[in-house]
Amino acid sequence: MRDSFPSDWKHTRDDENLGQAIRTYWTQFAKTGNPNAPGFFGWPAYDARRDQYLDLGRTTRVRPVAPQLHSLEHIMKQIFSAASDQRPQLPPASIRSAIEGDQ
Repeated sequence: MRDSFPSDWKHTRDDENLGQAIRTYWTQFAKTGNPNAPGFFGWPAYDARRDQYLDLGRTTRVRPVAPQLHSLEHIMKQIFSAASDQRPQLPPASIRSAIEGDQ
């Protein structure tokens, strides 16, 4: 991935460290089903009662989910619910017949 960026792209040691952490978490998760690796901040297992996430950046830490995200989650659930309530319309009989090869 290192060669994926332009040669004049200016990146810092913090960028390198973040990239390494993300690659390590993904690789560990793919190999073991657990993203944690020695030498990296411990990624806690999801717990709906605690409502936290791992914030990856210059510093890595566990943070609470912001209340605004709960509002967005509620809106998205309403959208998905409304979309699933809409039943797909069957095409007219002549088109169904042509698709099914009954003509």
